[in-house]
Amino acid sequence: MPKLQFLQANRNAFYPPPAGGGPVLEFVTYRDLNATTQDLATGTLTSTGAYAYGLGTKKAVLPGRASLELQHNPIFDYGIAGWYSDSYAAFANVRYGIYVDSATTWMVFVEGSGSGYPGGGWNPSDVFHINIYPDRVEWLRNGELVYTLQQAPAYAELWAGGYMSYGQCAWTMRAGAENYVLR
Repeated sequence: MPKLQFLQANRNAFYPPPAGGGPVLEFVTYRDLNATTQDLATGTLTSTGAYAYGLGTKKAVLPGRASLELQHNPIFDYGIAGWYSDSYAAFANVRYGIYVDSATTWMVFVEGSGSGYPGGGWNPSDVFHINIYPDRVEWLRNGELVYTLQQAPAYAELWAGGYMSYGQCAWTMRAGAENYVLR
């Protein structure tokens, strides 16, 4: 008799659950810091000046499943956080991210751009997730799906990170992947 495999419901299709129930999320520890401080206990990256950034010490090796949970503090600022494909956390290097504009609106960010992607009013209690699957990338806000990129990620490895334009902005992040290793 063939071995049966449990399936997990998804809006788009049915997918087998990842091994062990999916990536375990852990607070991000940052390196490559510029004009920032980090709180190791909470995974919070706080800007101390203009054009601040930090990238995680671990990378998600793809293909596979990876997940990033993030929250922005209520400080007035422009910033972006998400999965980066380069060791420098610039706007052009974010592959799958969330952009917060003046701490009043948010926008899905894909391949260095937010143009034409969903967004909306932002609240400091909002929790965003960017989930990577072998065949797609999903963005969730407070558990609700807001956008699906219907294509396989084109990168072999990605790093969690954040970029902030001005001082006192902060991102709190937890990340995990099926293959999550020190870089």
